[in-house]
Amino acid sequence: IAAAVTGVIVIAEVTGGILSNSLALLSDSGHAFADVVALLLSLFGVHQARRQRTPSMTFGYHRVGILIALINAALLVIIAGTIIYEALRRLQNPQPVEGLLMFSIALVGLAANVAVALLLRDFQRESLNVRSAFVNVLGDLLGSVGVILGGIIIAFTGFNLVDPAASLLIAGIIIFAATTIVRDGLRILLEASPEGLHDEQMLEALQKINGVKEVHDL
Repeated sequence: IAAAVTGVIVIAEVTGGILSNSLALLSDSGHAFADVVALLLSLFGVHQARRQRTPSMTFGYHRVGILIALINAALLVIIAGTIIYEALRRLQNPQPVEGLLMFSIALVGLAANVAVALLLRDFQRESLNVRSAFVNVLGDLLGSVGVILGGIIIAFTGFNLVDPAASLLIAGIIIFAATTIVRDGLRILLEASPEGLHDEQMLEALQKINGVKEVHDL
């Protein structure tokens, strides 16, 4: 459902971006397209995690979801790089933008992103794979807010440089989201202890239990 809703956002923002000549709207559509890919990959990862373990895959297929989260992050970085390149070009050569149309389409995108975020909110707490898709959607939500503000400013002032500036803001949000996913994914793949868990505190807590004489191989 979330992928289908986000797919509608992509079509609306691509159409609106072309008609309004807004790079910010096209950037947001690129991020939304990454969301669709991330959501579909996350769905695949969830199904893989449900597969039974085999004699050769003794831990099952849960790590597939982590690999998919890292693929999502790599896709985000590529999209962010493309947005930054085009935004810098537009800063050097500003182009006219239809601010009112830009604002209207971004408002629809924001409403859809809020709906998708609410759909994924509970599921993302249990899976980094789903959280990577959820973070993508949150980034897109913030991007839509930036496009809305940019559309208002352009509509009232005609200051078209706001459009590439909003695009750079979206790119920054995307890169931040990607680095968070990569950090968490690598911690799991490298067998690091869960964040917020300290072995010294665990050791002390276990030693305080009545009947425990020694703790080793922690």
